[in-house]
Amino acid sequence: MSEEKEGAQPLADEERRSGKDRRSGEDRRQDSDPNYRSPERRNGEERRSGEDRRKVSR
Repeated sequence: MSEEKEGAQPLADEERRSGKDRRSGEDRRQDSDPNYRSPERRNGEERRSGEDRRKVSR
């Protein structure tokens, strides 16, 4: 008795995580823009790799 709507199939994990709007197919992720830069860090410094952080002598 349950009628399924057309296209109402469960999404694959990758589709669910993609950030795309299911209805319009539009990508709504902030970083989908190639020129997008993440918010500036509070102290104004760029992020460093773990290796660089470990190099600092205390």
